[in-house]
Amino acid sequence: MIQKTIPKIIFTLLIILSLIGCDKWNTSDNPSTQTPNYLIKKWKYADILAIAPGYPLTSIYTSLETCKRDNFWEFKSDATFTIGEGLTKCKPTDPDAASTGTWVLFNSNTQMTMTETGKPARNVTILELTANSLKLNYSDSIQGLPATITAILIPY
Repeated sequence: MIQKTIPKIIFTLLIILSLIGCDKWNTSDNPSTQTPNYLIKKWKYADILAIAPGYPLTSIYTSLETCKRDNFWEFKSDATFTIGEGLTKCKPTDPDAASTGTWVLFNSNTQMTMTETGKPARNVTILELTANSLKLNYSDSIQGLPATITAILIPY
C-alpha cells in the first residue's frame, strides 16, 4: 500500500515544483518573457529618434514644440491606451487626451498592435520593457518621407 502511495506523492510534488519554477521565468527583464505589468503606467518621452532614407539617425525630440515634449502615453490594464497632453498644452482648448485606442501584445510580448480610435492599426516593436524604460519602434512619416521612429519613454 505504501509503495503505491509514494509514487503519487512524488508525482504531485513534481507538478507543484514545475508550476512554481515556471513563475520565475515571468519576472525577468528580458522582453521576450516579460509580462505586461511594467507596461501598465504613464510614460513620458525621454527622446525620439528618427531615420529616413538619405538621412542619418536623428533625435527629433528637441525640435518638438515645448508643449509636445511633455505629452504622455498611458497603457491601461484593460488593454486601452491614451496619448495625452502633459501639463503644457499647445492651445488651452486642446483636449487632455490627444488620442485613445486599444493595444494587444503578441510574439512573446515583443510586439504590439496599437489601434488608435478612427485610425488603422499600427504594429509596434518593443525594443525594451523594464520598470524604468520603454523603447518602441514603429514606422511613420516625417514631412512626407517614410521614417522609422524609436520612442524612448520613461515613467511619467
